[in-house]
Amino acid sequence: MNNFTWWEKTVEYKFVVDAVVNRLCDFAAPLSGRHERTAGDAAFGMDSMLVLVEFKRKLADLPTEETLFHNYGDAKAQLVEYGHHFIVFAHLNDNDPASLELVGRHYFVPGEYCRALDVMRYGVKKEVFDEYLEALSTHKKADGRGSGHVSTEGMSSVIGVSADGKLIGAMSLHDYAPSLFPAPVPLPSPPPAPKFTPSGPSM
Repeated sequence: MNNFTWWEKTVEYKFVVDAVVNRLCDFAAPLSGRHERTAGDAAFGMDSMLVLVEFKRKLADLPTEETLFHNYGDAKAQLVEYGHHFIVFAHLNDNDPASLELVGRHYFVPGEYCRALDVMRYGVKKEVFDEYLEALSTHKKADGRGSGHVSTEGMSSVIGVSADGKLIGAMSLHDYAPSLFPAPVPLPSPPPAPKFTPSGPSM
């Protein structure tokens, strides 16, 4: 019996390293919290073309994605034509039971699989990417960690990974490519809070 174990983060890390080593990715924007709940685990790009990826540990975990929608069937009907959103998961390689093989699947197309790195061929321009995120967010249930969903302007981090898998830097999408990703408009400063006067027990 094989006791080989891996996690969702194992899949994510392997995908990033494989994509960079094969020169298929020139930036990555990992998402977390409400950003992840609204969109997915990460956005990847090559030559300004973007894909959105949700990582799962294994095939059996994929159906959990359907529980994140108000009505998965409605979301699929509206969004299935967008070809840049994928789920990537792992399974043990049949020829080498101690190694993982990554598999990709279009997010709304169950049963049709590809090599995980092939998902990078389906990148879209930022305008289409943003259009999709806005439509996707209307179908997703709100995250309990805050009110509502996160706008596309809030998804703005980029990490740089070297060919040998080392983190070499992090910056906002605006700093990385200001002409493609304009800086979000800052919110007005909140009014000053009233002065707090501690009240202790009377002497």
